[in-house]
Amino acid sequence: MSSYTVIDGDGHVIEPLELWQERTDPKYHDRIPRPSELRGRFLLEDSVLPAEERMPDKLRERIGEMTREKYPEALQSRFGPEARLTDMAREGIDFAVLYPTLGLLMGGMKDPGLALAVCRAYNDWLLDYCHQCDGKATGVAMIYLHDVPAAIEEVKRVHKLGLKAAFIRPGPHQPRDLGHPTFHPFYAECQRLDMPVVIHEATSSLLPSAGADRFNSYLFKHVVTHPFEQMLQCLSFVCGGALESFPNLRVAFMESGAGWLPYWLWRMDEHYEMMGDLLTPWLKMKPSEYFERQCYISCDPDEWVLPRIIDLIGEDKIIFASDYPHFDSRFPESVASVREVASLSDRTKRKILGENAARFYKL
Repeated sequence: MSSYTVIDGDGHVIEPLELWQERTDPKYHDRIPRPSELRGRFLLEDSVLPAEERMPDKLRERIGEMTREKYPEALQSRFGPEARLTDMAREGIDFAVLYPTLGLLMGGMKDPGLALAVCRAYNDWLLDYCHQCDGKATGVAMIYLHDVPAAIEEVKRVHKLGLKAAFIRPGPHQPRDLGHPTFHPFYAECQRLDMPVVIHEATSSLLPSAGADRFNSYLFKHVVTHPFEQMLQCLSFVCGGALESFPNLRVAFMESGAGWLPYWLWRMDEHYEMMGDLLTPWLKMKPSEYFERQCYISCDPDEWVLPRIIDLIGEDKIIFASDYPHFDSRFPESVASVREVASLSDRTKRKILGENAARFYKL
Protein backbone atom coordinates (compact mmCIF):
# COMPACT_ATOMS: atom_id res chain seq x y z
CA MET A 1 0.00 0.00 0.00
CA SER A 2 1.12 3.53 -0.75
CA SER A 3 1.50 6.25 1.83
CA TYR A 4 -0.87 8.49 -0.11
CA THR A 5 -4.44 8.27 -1.30
CA VAL A 6 -4.91 6.41 -4.59
CA ILE A 7 -7.88 7.52 -6.67
CA ASP A 8 -9.01 5.52 -9.68
CA GLY A 9 -10.06 8.31 -12.05
CA ASP A 10 -11.72 5.95 -14.53
CA GLY A 11 -13.17 2.70 -13.25
CA HIS A 12 -16.30 1.06 -14.61
CA VAL A 13 -19.46 -0.62 -13.46
CA ILE A 14 -21.04 -3.56 -15.29
CA GLU A 15 -24.68 -2.56 -15.54
CA PRO A 16 -27.41 -5.22 -15.39
CA LEU A 17 -29.79 -4.84 -18.31
CA GLU A 18 -32.65 -5.07 -15.85
CA LEU A 19 -31.87 -1.59 -14.57
CA TRP A 20 -33.45 -0.09 -17.70
CA GLN A 21 -36.45 -2.40 -17.48
CA GLU A 22 -37.00 -1.35 -13.87
CA ARG A 23 -36.20 2.37 -14.06
CA THR A 24 -36.99 3.70 -17.54
CA ASP A 25 -40.19 5.60 -18.35
CA PRO A 26 -42.67 2.84 -19.33
CA LYS A 27 -43.57 4.53 -22.61
CA TYR A 28 -40.14 3.54 -23.93
CA HIS A 29 -40.22 -0.08 -22.82
CA ASP A 30 -40.47 -1.46 -26.34
CA ARG A 31 -37.13 0.16 -27.22
CA ILE A 32 -35.04 0.18 -24.04
CA PRO A 33 -31.84 -1.90 -23.70
CA ARG A 34 -32.91 -5.56 -23.54
CA PRO A 35 -31.39 -9.00 -24.07
CA SER A 36 -30.48 -10.25 -27.52
CA GLU A 37 -30.39 -13.81 -28.79
CA LEU A 38 -26.79 -13.14 -29.85
CA ARG A 39 -24.25 -14.04 -27.18
CA GLY A 40 -22.69 -11.07 -25.41
CA ARG A 41 -24.89 -8.49 -27.14
CA PHE A 42 -28.10 -6.57 -26.43
CA LEU A 43 -30.82 -4.66 -28.26
CA LEU A 44 -31.51 -0.92 -28.20
CA GLU A 45 -34.22 0.60 -30.41
CA ASP A 46 -33.84 -1.53 -33.55
CA SER A 47 -30.06 -2.05 -33.23
CA VAL A 48 -27.84 -4.80 -31.86
CA LEU A 49 -24.98 -3.73 -29.56
CA PRO A 50 -22.02 -3.96 -29.46
CA ALA A 51 -22.32 -2.90 -33.07
CA GLU A 52 -19.46 -5.09 -34.20
CA GLU A 53 -20.28 -7.93 -36.55
CA ARG A 54 -16.72 -8.90 -37.33
CA MET A 55 -15.39 -9.82 -33.89
CA PRO A 56 -14.36 -13.47 -34.33
CA ASP A 57 -15.94 -16.02 -32.03
CA LYS A 58 -12.45 -17.02 -30.87
CA LEU A 59 -11.80 -13.45 -29.72
CA ARG A 60 -15.11 -13.35 -27.84
CA GLU A 61 -14.10 -16.61 -26.17
CA ARG A 62 -10.68 -15.20 -25.25
CA ILE A 63 -12.23 -12.07 -23.73
CA GLY A 64 -14.54 -14.28 -21.70
CA GLU A 65 -11.64 -16.39 -20.51
CA MET A 66 -9.59 -13.34 -19.52
CA THR A 67 -12.54 -11.91 -17.60
CA ARG A 68 -13.15 -15.18 -15.73
CA GLU A 69 -9.45 -15.51 -14.86
CA LYS A 70 -9.09 -11.93 -13.58
CA TYR A 71 -12.38 -11.51 -11.73
CA PRO A 72 -13.68 -14.92 -10.58
CA GLU A 73 -15.21 -13.68 -7.31
CA ALA A 74 -16.57 -10.42 -8.73
CA LEU A 75 -18.25 -12.25 -11.60
CA GLN A 76 -20.31 -14.26 -9.14
CA SER A 77 -21.91 -11.07 -7.81
CA ARG A 78 -22.10 -9.44 -11.25
CA PHE A 79 -19.47 -6.93 -10.10
CA GLY A 80 -21.56 -5.63 -7.24
CA PRO A 81 -20.36 -3.02 -4.72
CA GLU A 82 -19.03 -5.52 -2.17
CA ALA A 83 -16.89 -7.30 -4.76
CA ARG A 84 -15.62 -3.96 -6.05
CA LEU A 85 -14.50 -2.90 -2.58
CA THR A 86 -12.68 -6.21 -2.13
CA ASP A 87 -10.85 -5.80 -5.44
CA MET A 88 -10.05 -2.14 -4.71
CA ALA A 89 -8.41 -3.19 -1.45
CA ARG A 90 -6.50 -5.92 -3.24
CA GLU A 91 -5.13 -3.43 -5.75
CA GLY A 92 -4.48 -0.58 -3.32
CA ILE A 93 -7.17 1.82 -4.59
CA ASP A 94 -8.70 4.01 -1.89
CA PHE A 95 -11.44 5.69 -3.94
CA ALA A 96 -12.98 5.06 -7.37
CA VAL A 97 -14.74 7.28 -9.90
CA LEU A 98 -17.17 5.15 -11.90
CA TYR A 99 -18.20 5.14 -15.57
CA PRO A 100 -20.59 2.82 -17.45
CA THR A 101 -19.80 -0.17 -19.63
CA LEU A 102 -22.99 -0.92 -21.57
CA GLY A 103 -23.83 2.78 -21.42
CA LEU A 104 -20.68 3.59 -23.38
CA LEU A 105 -22.28 1.94 -26.40
CA MET A 106 -25.62 3.73 -26.34
CA GLY A 107 -24.84 6.95 -28.19
CA GLY A 108 -26.45 7.41 -31.57
CA MET A 109 -30.02 6.74 -30.45
CA LYS A 110 -32.50 8.17 -32.91
CA ASP A 111 -35.09 9.38 -30.38
CA PRO A 112 -33.89 12.22 -28.09
CA GLY A 113 -36.61 11.34 -25.59
CA LEU A 114 -35.38 7.77 -25.36
CA ALA A 115 -31.78 8.97 -25.00
CA LEU A 116 -32.76 11.12 -22.02
CA ALA A 117 -34.79 8.32 -20.44
CA VAL A 118 -31.94 5.82 -20.81
CA CYS A 119 -29.49 8.27 -19.24
CA ARG A 120 -31.81 9.11 -16.33
CA ALA A 121 -32.38 5.44 -15.54
CA TYR A 122 -28.65 4.71 -15.54
CA ASN A 123 -27.77 7.78 -13.47
CA ASP A 124 -30.33 6.86 -10.82
CA TRP A 125 -29.03 3.29 -10.68
CA LEU A 126 -25.44 4.54 -10.44
CA LEU A 127 -26.29 6.73 -7.47
CA ASP A 128 -27.75 3.71 -5.68
CA TYR A 129 -24.66 1.66 -6.53
CA CYS A 130 -22.30 4.32 -5.17
CA HIS A 131 -24.33 4.63 -1.97
CA GLN A 132 -23.50 0.95 -1.31
CA CYS A 133 -19.74 1.53 -1.63
CA ASP A 134 -19.14 2.78 1.95
CA GLY A 135 -18.04 6.26 0.82
CA LYS A 136 -15.28 4.85 -1.40
CA ALA A 137 -16.80 5.56 -4.82
CA THR A 138 -18.64 8.23 -6.73
CA GLY A 139 -20.18 8.29 -10.16
CA VAL A 140 -20.03 10.25 -13.40
CA ALA A 141 -23.35 11.02 -15.04
CA MET A 142 -24.07 9.61 -18.49
CA ILE A 143 -25.17 12.44 -20.80
CA TYR A 144 -25.97 12.31 -24.51
CA LEU A 145 -26.36 15.58 -26.38
CA HIS A 146 -29.24 14.59 -28.64
CA ASP A 147 -31.32 17.34 -27.02
CA VAL A 148 -29.25 20.13 -25.45
CA PRO A 149 -31.99 21.64 -23.21
CA ALA A 150 -32.82 18.15 -21.90
CA ALA A 151 -29.13 17.47 -21.28
CA ILE A 152 -28.91 20.71 -19.30
CA GLU A 153 -31.85 19.70 -17.11
CA GLU A 154 -30.33 16.27 -16.50
CA VAL A 155 -26.93 17.64 -15.52
CA LYS A 156 -28.64 20.05 -13.09
CA ARG A 157 -30.60 17.14 -11.60
CA VAL A 158 -27.63 14.81 -11.11
CA HIS A 159 -25.46 17.61 -9.75
CA LYS A 160 -27.98 18.11 -6.95
CA LEU A 161 -27.95 14.36 -6.30
CA GLY A 162 -24.16 14.25 -5.95
CA LEU A 163 -22.64 12.91 -9.17
CA LYS A 164 -19.24 14.51 -9.74
CA ALA A 165 -18.93 15.02 -13.51
CA ALA A 166 -20.76 14.63 -16.81
CA PHE A 167 -19.51 12.06 -19.29
CA ILE A 168 -20.04 12.44 -23.06
CA ARG A 169 -19.08 10.03 -25.80
CA PRO A 170 -16.93 11.53 -28.56
CA GLY A 171 -18.21 11.24 -32.08
CA PRO A 172 -20.56 13.61 -33.84
CA HIS A 173 -23.81 14.43 -32.03
CA GLN A 174 -26.65 15.87 -34.13
CA PRO A 175 -24.16 15.40 -36.08
CA ARG A 176 -21.60 17.93 -34.89
CA ASP A 177 -18.31 17.61 -33.05
CA LEU A 178 -18.41 18.44 -29.37
CA GLY A 179 -16.78 21.86 -29.61
CA HIS A 180 -19.55 23.18 -31.87
CA PRO A 181 -21.47 26.24 -30.59
CA THR A 182 -24.67 24.15 -30.58
CA PHE A 183 -23.41 22.60 -27.35
CA HIS A 184 -22.15 25.79 -25.71
CA PRO A 185 -25.28 26.23 -23.56
CA PHE A 186 -24.57 22.83 -22.02
CA TYR A 187 -20.95 23.77 -21.26
CA ALA A 188 -22.10 27.09 -19.86
CA GLU A 189 -24.31 25.23 -17.38
CA CYS A 190 -21.53 22.80 -16.46
CA GLN A 191 -19.24 25.77 -15.82
CA ARG A 192 -21.91 27.41 -13.66
CA LEU A 193 -22.33 24.21 -11.65
CA ASP A 194 -18.55 23.62 -11.47
CA MET A 195 -19.30 20.23 -13.04
CA PRO A 196 -16.40 18.93 -15.15
CA VAL A 197 -16.99 17.35 -18.56
CA VAL A 198 -15.31 14.07 -19.49
CA ILE A 199 -14.92 12.74 -23.03
CA HIS A 200 -14.77 8.94 -22.84
CA GLU A 201 -14.44 6.74 -25.91
CA ALA A 202 -15.65 3.20 -26.69
CA THR A 203 -15.51 1.04 -29.78
CA SER A 204 -18.54 -0.53 -31.48
CA SER A 205 -21.36 1.87 -30.67
CA LEU A 206 -23.88 3.47 -33.03
CA LEU A 207 -21.98 6.77 -33.07
CA PRO A 208 -19.49 7.14 -35.94
CA SER A 209 -15.94 6.55 -34.72
CA ALA A 210 -12.87 7.96 -36.43
CA GLY A 211 -11.10 5.37 -38.53
CA ALA A 212 -13.60 2.56 -37.88
CA ASP A 213 -14.97 2.75 -41.40
CA ARG A 214 -11.50 2.12 -42.84
CA PHE A 215 -11.02 -1.36 -41.39
CA ASN A 216 -12.83 -4.66 -40.97
CA SER A 217 -10.55 -5.99 -38.24
CA TYR A 218 -11.69 -5.42 -34.64
CA LEU A 219 -8.04 -5.10 -33.61
CA PHE A 220 -7.52 -2.28 -36.14
CA LYS A 221 -10.70 -0.52 -35.04
CA HIS A 222 -9.88 -0.75 -31.35
CA VAL A 223 -6.36 0.59 -31.94
CA VAL A 224 -7.50 3.56 -33.99
CA THR A 225 -10.85 4.77 -32.65
CA HIS A 226 -9.85 5.61 -29.07
CA PRO A 227 -6.96 8.03 -29.70
CA PHE A 228 -8.28 9.35 -33.01
CA GLU A 229 -11.67 10.34 -31.57
CA GLN A 230 -10.02 12.01 -28.58
CA MET A 231 -7.64 13.90 -30.85
CA LEU A 232 -10.55 15.17 -32.93
CA GLN A 233 -12.57 16.27 -29.91
CA CYS A 234 -9.53 17.88 -28.27
CA LEU A 235 -9.02 19.85 -31.49
CA SER A 236 -12.70 20.77 -31.56
CA PHE A 237 -12.79 21.92 -27.93
CA VAL A 238 -9.52 23.83 -27.99
CA CYS A 239 -9.38 25.36 -31.45
CA GLY A 240 -13.14 25.68 -31.83
CA GLY A 241 -13.22 28.18 -28.98
CA ALA A 242 -15.21 26.36 -26.30
CA LEU A 243 -12.40 26.73 -23.76
CA GLU A 244 -12.00 30.40 -24.64
CA SER A 245 -15.73 30.90 -24.10
CA PHE A 246 -15.80 28.94 -20.83
CA PRO A 247 -12.46 29.54 -19.09
CA ASN A 248 -13.49 27.81 -15.86
CA LEU A 249 -14.77 24.63 -17.49
CA ARG A 250 -12.65 21.55 -16.71
CA VAL A 251 -12.44 18.91 -19.46
CA ALA A 252 -10.79 15.46 -19.40
CA PHE A 253 -10.05 12.98 -22.16
CA MET A 254 -10.31 9.37 -20.96
CA GLU A 255 -9.45 5.88 -22.21
CA SER A 256 -7.08 6.69 -25.05
CA GLY A 257 -3.71 6.73 -23.32
CA ALA A 258 -1.71 9.94 -23.05
CA GLY A 259 1.07 9.35 -25.56
CA TRP A 260 -0.65 11.18 -28.41
CA LEU A 261 -1.07 14.42 -26.48
CA PRO A 262 2.40 16.06 -26.71
CA TYR A 263 2.45 15.62 -30.48
CA TRP A 264 -1.12 16.91 -30.83
CA LEU A 265 -0.49 20.01 -28.74
CA TRP A 266 2.61 20.76 -30.81
CA ARG A 267 0.69 20.29 -34.05
CA MET A 268 -2.18 22.54 -32.95
CA ASP A 269 0.29 25.21 -31.78
CA GLU A 270 2.19 25.05 -35.06
CA HIS A 271 -0.95 25.63 -37.11
CA TYR A 272 -2.13 28.36 -34.76
CA GLU A 273 1.16 30.21 -35.18
CA MET A 274 1.01 29.98 -38.98
CA MET A 275 -2.64 30.79 -39.63
CA GLY A 276 -4.53 31.23 -36.35
CA ASP A 277 -4.97 35.00 -36.78
CA LEU A 278 -6.90 34.32 -40.00
CA LEU A 279 -8.76 31.08 -39.24
CA THR A 280 -9.18 31.01 -35.44
CA PRO A 281 -9.26 34.71 -34.49
CA TRP A 282 -11.31 33.91 -31.36
CA LEU A 283 -8.30 32.24 -29.72
CA LYS A 284 -6.33 34.49 -27.38
CA MET A 285 -3.65 31.92 -26.48
CA LYS A 286 -1.83 29.00 -28.02
CA PRO A 287 -3.86 25.76 -28.01
CA SER A 288 -1.39 24.15 -25.61
CA GLU A 289 -2.00 26.98 -23.13
CA TYR A 290 -5.74 26.31 -23.12
CA PHE A 291 -5.07 22.64 -22.45
CA GLU A 292 -2.68 23.50 -19.63
CA ARG A 293 -5.26 25.84 -18.11
CA GLN A 294 -8.32 23.60 -18.24
CA CYS A 295 -7.74 20.04 -19.44
CA TYR A 296 -6.67 16.66 -18.08
CA ILE A 297 -5.94 13.27 -19.63
CA SER A 298 -5.90 9.73 -18.26
CA CYS A 299 -2.90 7.47 -18.68
CA ASP A 300 -2.83 3.73 -19.12
CA PRO A 301 -1.10 2.18 -16.09
CA ASP A 302 1.50 0.38 -18.20
CA GLU A 303 2.11 3.24 -20.65
CA TRP A 304 5.89 2.92 -20.93
CA VAL A 305 6.32 6.41 -22.40
CA LEU A 306 4.76 8.01 -19.30
CA PRO A 307 8.05 9.54 -18.01
CA ARG A 308 8.64 11.15 -21.40
CA ILE A 309 5.06 12.45 -21.54
CA ILE A 310 5.61 14.08 -18.15
CA ASP A 311 8.81 15.67 -19.43
CA LEU A 312 6.78 17.30 -22.21
CA ILE A 313 3.47 18.28 -20.56
CA GLY A 314 4.21 18.16 -16.85
CA GLU A 315 2.83 16.06 -14.00
CA ASP A 316 -0.27 18.03 -13.01
CA LYS A 317 -2.79 17.01 -15.67
CA ILE A 318 -2.40 13.23 -15.86
CA ILE A 319 -4.97 11.03 -14.09
CA PHE A 320 -4.53 7.37 -13.16
CA ALA A 321 -7.20 5.06 -14.62
CA SER A 322 -7.52 1.35 -13.84
CA ASP A 323 -10.24 0.51 -16.40
CA TYR A 324 -11.47 -2.10 -13.90
CA PRO A 325 -13.22 -4.50 -14.56
CA HIS A 326 -12.73 -4.62 -18.32
CA PHE A 327 -10.86 -7.55 -19.84
CA ASP A 328 -7.88 -5.38 -20.84
CA SER A 329 -7.44 -3.80 -17.40
CA ARG A 330 -4.09 -4.48 -15.71
CA PHE A 331 -5.87 -5.58 -12.53
CA PRO A 332 -4.55 -6.41 -9.98
CA GLU A 333 -1.34 -4.60 -10.96
CA SER A 334 -2.66 -1.24 -12.21
CA VAL A 335 -1.47 0.80 -9.24
CA ALA A 336 1.82 -1.07 -9.04
CA SER A 337 2.46 -0.40 -12.74
CA VAL A 338 2.68 3.31 -11.95
CA ARG A 339 4.11 3.14 -8.45
CA GLU A 340 7.03 0.96 -9.52
CA VAL A 341 8.29 3.22 -12.33
CA ALA A 342 11.75 4.01 -10.97
CA SER A 343 12.23 7.18 -13.02
CA LEU A 344 9.15 8.89 -11.51
CA SER A 345 9.58 10.85 -8.31
CA ASP A 346 7.37 10.15 -5.32
CA ARG A 347 5.79 13.58 -5.81
CA THR A 348 4.90 12.74 -9.40
CA LYS A 349 3.42 9.38 -8.43
CA ARG A 350 1.38 11.02 -5.69
CA LYS A 351 -0.08 13.48 -8.19
CA ILE A 352 -0.86 10.94 -10.91
CA LEU A 353 -2.25 8.32 -8.55
CA GLY A 354 -4.50 10.66 -6.61
CA GLU A 355 -4.01 14.40 -6.32
CA ASN A 356 -4.76 15.26 -9.95
CA ALA A 357 -8.02 13.31 -9.92
CA ALA A 358 -9.01 14.91 -6.62
CA ARG A 359 -8.45 18.34 -8.13
CA PHE A 360 -10.28 17.58 -11.37
CA TYR A 361 -13.35 15.98 -9.76
CA LYS A 362 -13.27 18.27 -6.67
CA LEU A 363 -13.22 15.27 -4.34
